[in-house]
Amino acid sequence: MNPSSHDPSHQRDVIDLPPPRRSQGHRGLSPAKAVGLVFLALVFGTGAGYLVSTLLQQGRPGESTGSGSVAPPAPAIESSAETATALAEIRLAVGQAHWLEAREACQRVLEGDPNNIEASATLSVIEKHLEKARAMVKVEAEPDGALVRVGDLDVQKSPAVFAGVPAGIYQMVVEKEGFVPVERQLRVEGSEDLEIKGIVLERSSGNIEVSSVPAGVEFKIVKASDPPALPSDPPAPEPPTKELVLKEGKTPAKIEELGEGDYKVFLSLPGFPVHEENVKVRHSRMASVSHVFASGGLKITSDPIGAEVWLTPVDKTRSRLVGVTPLSLTDLPVGRHQLELRHLDWPVIRRSVEVTMGDDQSLEFAWKRSLVSFVSDPPGASVLIDNKQLGGSRVETPFQWELPDGNYEFTAKREGLDDVVLSREISAGESSEINFGFQYGAISLNSQPSGAAVVSLGVPIGRTPLRKGFVRPGHYAFTLSKDQYRSVDVSGELLPGQTLEFNASLNFDPQPVLNRDFTNHLGSKMVWINEMKGWVAETEVRQSAFQSVMQKNPSYFPNPEQPVDSVTWYDAKRFCEKLTVIEQGRGTLPKGYAYRLPTDQEWTFFSAGEAPAGTVFASLSNKKGPMPVGSSQPNALGLRDVQGNVWEWCEDWYSLEIVNKARAAGATVKPEWAGTSRKILRGASWLRSALSDIDPAYRLAVEPGTENRNEVGFRVVLMP
Repeated sequence: MNPSSHDPSHQRDVIDLPPPRRSQGHRGLSPAKAVGLVFLALVFGTGAGYLVSTLLQQGRPGESTGSGSVAPPAPAIESSAETATALAEIRLAVGQAHWLEAREACQRVLEGDPNNIEASATLSVIEKHLEKARAMVKVEAEPDGALVRVGDLDVQKSPAVFAGVPAGIYQMVVEKEGFVPVERQLRVEGSEDLEIKGIVLERSSGNIEVSSVPAGVEFKIVKASDPPALPSDPPAPEPPTKELVLKEGKTPAKIEELGEGDYKVFLSLPGFPVHEENVKVRHSRMASVSHVFASGGLKITSDPIGAEVWLTPVDKTRSRLVGVTPLSLTDLPVGRHQLELRHLDWPVIRRSVEVTMGDDQSLEFAWKRSLVSFVSDPPGASVLIDNKQLGGSRVETPFQWELPDGNYEFTAKREGLDDVVLSREISAGESSEINFGFQYGAISLNSQPSGAAVVSLGVPIGRTPLRKGFVRPGHYAFTLSKDQYRSVDVSGELLPGQTLEFNASLNFDPQPVLNRDFTNHLGSKMVWINEMKGWVAETEVRQSAFQSVMQKNPSYFPNPEQPVDSVTWYDAKRFCEKLTVIEQGRGTLPKGYAYRLPTDQEWTFFSAGEAPAGTVFASLSNKKGPMPVGSSQPNALGLRDVQGNVWEWCEDWYSLEIVNKARAAGATVKPEWAGTSRKILRGASWLRSALSDIDPAYRLAVEPGTENRNEVGFRVVLMP
């Protein structure tokens, strides 16, 4: 920075250094030697002086004495008396090691007497000393981070340390954006370090005065480089952070002590275009911003009354509800507005209105309407116009509804049937009937013996005899199964207006067949996995199944179709043992097989592979509890809910071998659990959201007697 470019009000000081301490290790000529040489020059005359000058000369008057140093010109000495006085000053300054002062005195003598032997010889000694002299300059200023410039040396931030500064006179400038710079002159003798403290920069600031008509308008002030952040109506898509908005409030207001710079001022009145103005703030000056928001009014009526009035103002912000008819609107911004009148499910009336300053316009709106009857076969359908249901969710065919005249497209919806869409023209004053005819049929399912479970697309829908009326035409397939009987698959094509009947005979078969899936007496499907030479339950154990076997239900979330939760490892083991005994007694257990919990290795095998969409029921899916069993899509082996519904107990203890397996798979491990009395849990739960927890390779481990964990359940396997 060029010091001359600063304001004359900037601070300028000269720092005079104290006499330096003499150092035994100082390189170059000592003051005593220098005085001795000067004395020799005086004693031996001109010849000796020139000899000393020739031997010691290392520089000339006027040469640079250091990087960026300032060497002010010395006034010439005109008389012999002044020369004698100056020579005395030189001897004293050299004796006290005031090298800069001695050099200045020598230069004054040589200006008046270029051939002065003593001054010339002494100056050579001084220049030689100053050429080698170096010092450290340390500058501390407030606030931190202020830039410190010393001559032409590299700029540093406060606290700044300049090492190896050559002796000389330097111009120092301390500055920071938004503050008044400070300038000082430094004298660096080179024999002692220089430390400068106590420099405090004064903040450079100005003021802004904000006013408006009407008063009370919200304003915000931001730096010119910041994006605008407005209290607009409606709110801006991205609300401003407090760091961006420097000042905010309501007019009139005076904002003081703003740093120098360019600012943007935003004035915002709901419904009016935002007024934006650029302002330059300069030190100790006042800038002003003022704006007038011109307005007018509207008086709105409608037939029938009670219509909603929506307004899109001139600033093109989104439409907003401003009231219901009859309605009087005042203080609207001057300009073109878009009005919408909305009533029930009727077509919206739209109009463009020009608001003029000081005027109140009267506007009238009316709908011509007719009574329409809606019926359907079968009844119980909801009717929609433009995706809006007439009358709300409780109104179903048959019903009557009043509509204004116009062309409409009606959509009738009924659960389980395809939508029916009809287009009709409604004429005012005429009665109309809209009749929706749905395409449907019926399905009847019977079995011998009765009571067989009916499953469609993997979802249980009831037991035989079963009749489904009002069914969408198409192809249907069902599986009928019953304990101790072989399952039967039936399928057929349902045509509109017909009944599709199925009568199935189930063959008695008390034992499951190897290599085939089966359903046990609890209704739990067991999936054969050839690589394991056994069966794995398709789902986690239902609460209804647990209740049937154990005569209790510890679940925190009671629901017969949800997995049993809050179950201990010991109760899960007892369930397997009892289920084995029950099915042995019923003759439905393959010889040599028993129910038990899966091992950690077995669980890893049947859960392998990437989970299909919809299978991870963790809190990532915003779950507040477990889902009914079978809610997920099956994995590659046909198993459901393997990941994320409830944790599943395994046979194994948490051991060092388990730690190594999990670590090799890239999962989080807990080495401190190894060797403790903790049983392994796999598969995560609805309560978990951390990616490390829902990693299929992660193992949780808890005490086997742990109760009341509403995220813990189990799955059984049937193995030799």
